[in-house]
Amino acid sequence: TDGSLDFRFSLLDPDSYTMKLQWLSNEDVASFYLPGTPEESEALALEVGPGSPALFDLDLTGSYSRIGGTVTGSWQEIGDNAAVVELYNESGRRIARTYCAEDGAFLFHSLVDQRVRLLVDIGWNRRWIGGEDFDAARPFDLQAGNDILNLEWVESGVQVNLSGPGNNLDYDYLLELWNQAGQLVYSENYIYGNEATFSNLEPGQYFLKVDGQYFNAVWAPQWYGGTENPEEAQLIDLAEGAAVQLDFALELGGHIKGRLGFGDGTFPGFFRVYLIQEDGTATTHNPQQQDGVFSFRGLADGEYFLSVDLGSAGAWWYPGTWDQGGAEALAVEDHSSHLDLTWNLPQMAKEVTP
Repeated sequence: TDGSLDFRFSLLDPDSYTMKLQWLSNEDVASFYLPGTPEESEALALEVGPGSPALFDLDLTGSYSRIGGTVTGSWQEIGDNAAVVELYNESGRRIARTYCAEDGAFLFHSLVDQRVRLLVDIGWNRRWIGGEDFDAARPFDLQAGNDILNLEWVESGVQVNLSGPGNNLDYDYLLELWNQAGQLVYSENYIYGNEATFSNLEPGQYFLKVDGQYFNAVWAPQWYGGTENPEEAQLIDLAEGAAVQLDFALELGGHIKGRLGFGDGTFPGFFRVYLIQEDGTATTHNPQQQDGVFSFRGLADGEYFLSVDLGSAGAWWYPGTWDQGGAEALAVEDHSSHLDLTWNLPQMAKEVTP
């Protein structure tokens, strides 16, 4: 602040150049172009030729402005997300970014006059200050000597602790937040874990849904409150700045479990078992390296088929056929189970590398 910067570039080819100043180690200072504009199209053209260097002198003494405030709420109590604030210019280009301190404080410096908008990012949930998107966000005019230091952003959040089939997670799942109007507010894919956090939410009332119909998971979709019916879901009341912790006990759902092996008592350690649903959707499970066990938990009611890919030989269907039409349907009704299935591979599969 109120300092000077001397710089020199030598051995340049004769040409027309523009100059940009950007703080690489201090992202909370907005970059700009000479002679003092945030827009490259307005940058000064510096003509350099043999024996005619371009000389430029810029006095920034007292010309800077600052904008800052606090971001407080759930991120300081739950989860491990940091609060990040980003600064955007009128063209929609991000010009600065900073992490909030533990007390939520943030501060930007600008060395040129410009109009900016701010975005708060916590756990990849991004919201503009003052509006739903960039165009609707509140603009702030930064002018030399004019500090805006009293901005306050208060966010709310939910931490979800899953129990039930999730205790044995070996695939992905999707968590969704819905408002009372039936609109999806936020969704996040979580991998290999039973704890998830939604931050940077507006105060209001929400419904929470866990959906296993995502990548490898096949859980029946369930709503917070222990129901598969959205009309019976339990409402979550979220006050401003609140950090709500929820225990979500999943219904067990159906369960299909068995062992894939050869007739001589040995087991494969690398074949993928496919669970084929009625609509043809497939999910995979990699058998354990030594005992060939496969397991699909939390299944929605319906009929399922099992197949294993034997590479160039084709697909081998349960209980033991090359013909998909001869495969046995495993019906799940009222969360029923099919356990201890024995599924023998043909001996030729020992020579197959999928």
